[in-house]
Amino acid sequence: ASPDKDKAGMITFPSLQSYLTKSFFPDREKFGEVFKIVDEKESGTLGFSEFCALLYLWRADNGLLVCFWPHKQNVDVVTDGFVKLEEAWLKYDAEKTRKLGYEDVKKLVSTDLPALWESAQGKVDEFFPASDRQTLKLSSSSVMLLLYSSLKALPPNRIPGNFLSPPAPPSAEGGLSSAAWALYTAGFKALEADFAKLDTSGGGYVDLSQLTMSLPLRPGAERLFADSRLQSNFGLVDPGMSHSLDFFEFVYLAYLTTFDGAYCDIVPQSADCSQVLRMFLQITADYKAADARGTQRLNSAEVESFFTRAFQTLPGSAMPLFE
Repeated sequence: ASPDKDKAGMITFPSLQSYLTKSFFPDREKFGEVFKIVDEKESGTLGFSEFCALLYLWRADNGLLVCFWPHKQNVDVVTDGFVKLEEAWLKYDAEKTRKLGYEDVKKLVSTDLPALWESAQGKVDEFFPASDRQTLKLSSSSVMLLLYSSLKALPPNRIPGNFLSPPAPPSAEGGLSSAAWALYTAGFKALEADFAKLDTSGGGYVDLSQLTMSLPLRPGAERLFADSRLQSNFGLVDPGMSHSLDFFEFVYLAYLTTFDGAYCDIVPQSADCSQVLRMFLQITADYKAADARGTQRLNSAEVESFFTRAFQTLPGSAMPLFE
């Protein structure tokens, strides 16, 4: 099992909470604080290196890692590695900022991880451009990425390096040629396919029983938790208690479920749950940027801002909605 249930290469805090529920994880409030520290971009998501930093900082504060893996051997291996890294880190982080400068990182790797130095040396210089070496300091997330990429380059190894490729940069083009348009299109295409699978009668609606039947089989407590979350979110989407959802209500349910666990919790056989998660994350970012008044309701000017930010253009069909 993995907290990245939607296979998007990123995780949200709710998905982590959902993953840890089965192990009766203690002190979630404190864990949430560590999540915010690692989430430097305030995106609400963590990539692989940020997730590693989250576990590292959690363990460094005497937190246990046993809740993250069912096998004790994995827990012991990761814990042992983090303990040794922490001992080395503290020697160079004199100000206790959890950040290391150029010379600090060089000393940490060359002195405390000498077997890694040959593959890491060039990467250290990449992470610290010459013009910034006197002032730049790397966070624990960035150091984790540096170590991860260096270990991948160290022969021989069994590290696939699946999370080393950075996301594709946004396209400078707008409209139908923009990267955002491609992302939104792929996400809605997956949602349409998933809705069609659930709508077995072809009537254009899905009901709670159909969604409940699609839930994967799980041990008692996990299944109970999944059922209760589904029913709670369904009630939010269906305030009129019609007990059925059209496509757009289903999309809203999918959105709530994604940020309350994982989209694949309600559609385990999704056409592409990773695209759905990525699209919802982008929608959230674009929406927050457009919501200048902070009301969580967009007026006509803010809708225009939303489309301009996302696609660098305003569709002609958008503004008549306000007439």
